[in-house]
Amino acid sequence: MATTVYILDDEPNILATLEGCLRDEGFEVVTQSNPLAIEEDLE
Repeated sequence: MATTVYILDDEPNILATLEGCLRDEGFEVVTQSNPLAIEEDLE
């Protein structure tokens, strides 16, 4: 089962760096620019 990381900061530089690093390590990343994924996880 994958670990999901929620990034709530929408600062583009921080977001791109964090998202890229986490995905490289095998984490599933959910950001504010992908709200459908957040809604699906909450159901």
